[in-house]
Amino acid sequence: MIDWLKLRLPPMKLKTESWIQLSEAVQEYWEENFDPLIDKLKSLRSIYSAGTNDRLLMISDMGPFEEYVLTENVPIVYSTKQMDFLKKDCERLILNTIRRAFPNSRTFTWAPLYANVLEVYGTAFYLEDQFEQGVTYYMTSRAMVLVSGALNQGMADKITDYVNDLKPLHIVFEGVQFEE
Repeated sequence: MIDWLKLRLPPMKLKTESWIQLSEAVQEYWEENFDPLIDKLKSLRSIYSAGTNDRLLMISDMGPFEEYVLTENVPIVYSTKQMDFLKKDCERLILNTIRRAFPNSRTFTWAPLYANVLEVYGTAFYLEDQFEQGVTYYMTSRAMVLVSGALNQGMADKITDYVNDLKPLHIVFEGVQFEE
C-alpha cells in the first residue's frame, strides 16, 4: 500500500516536512526488511505455495528415506506422506512407501508373525496361513514383507532399508520373503 504510514499521521503532523520524511523512511525500512519475511512466512503455510528451496527443506524435515519424493508432483506426494505420518498407521505407511519405490505389478503384503502358545518363544514363527487346526497362536511384535513376483537381493535390501526407517521401534523386522 502506498504511503500507508504517512496516511496515519494526524492532520497537524501532515503539514510538517520532518514528520512526512520520518514516516516515509520508516515505511521504506519496513518494506525492505519485513515485507519479504512476511511474504515468505505466508508461503510456508502450505507446500503448494512454498518456494522451491522451502519445499526441499520441508521434504528434508521428513527424514532421509524420502529421496524418491522429488518428482513433479512434490506437493501431492508430500501431503500424502504427511497424512501417513499423522495417522501413525505402520502397515499402510510402509506398504505405500514400498509401492511408490517399486511401481510395477508386484504385490507387497505386511505379514505379522505369530508364535505357538505351546512352544518356547523364538523357536518358530508362523504366518496366518500356516496355522494348524486346534493349536493356539498369539501375535508377536515381529513382521515381514511378502513379495509376489521376482525378487532380487538389491530390491530386498532396499525394502529392508525402507521398513527399518519407517517401522516403530518395538517391531522387529524379520526380512523380505518371496511368495508365488
